[in-house]
Amino acid sequence: MATNEARAQCLDLLREASGLPALQLGAGGRVKPQPTPDFAGLVALRRQLDQDLGGAMSPGRTRLTAVLALVLDVAPRAGELVAMRLSHLAPENTAVYVQRRPQHGTGEADDDWFELSEIGRAAVEHWLPLRA
Repeated sequence: MATNEARAQCLDLLREASGLPALQLGAGGRVKPQPTPDFAGLVALRRQLDQDLGGAMSPGRTRLTAVLALVLDVAPRAGELVAMRLSHLAPENTAVYVQRRPQHGTGEADDDWFELSEIGRAAVEHWLPLRA
C-alpha cells in the first residue's frame, strides 16, 4: 500500500498545482487495507482451488485459479506476478522463477526459483493449454 499512497500523494500535488478540484474516490475516500488472511482462510482457499481443479471451469476461472495458486505458493507482489513469463517455469512445471522487485529500490533483489505445490502445478497445467 505504500506505493499506492505515494502515487495518490503525487496526484494530489499535481491536482493542487493545476488548480483542479479534489478527487472523490469511490464512496468518499481511499480504500482501507484489508487484513492478511489467517491460516484457516488460506487452507480453505487451497481446498477450494483443489475442488475447482477437479471439475469443469471456464477459461477465466481456470486463469484465476492458476494466479491464485501461484500467489499462495510463491507470494509474489503484483509487479512480480505481472512480470512472470513462460520461460520462468521449470521443466514439468515443478517450480517458477520470481524476479523480486523491492519497493523504493531498497534492499537486495532476492531472485530465486520457488517450488510449486501439487495444486499450483495442476493449476498451471490446466491454464497453459488455454493460454496457447
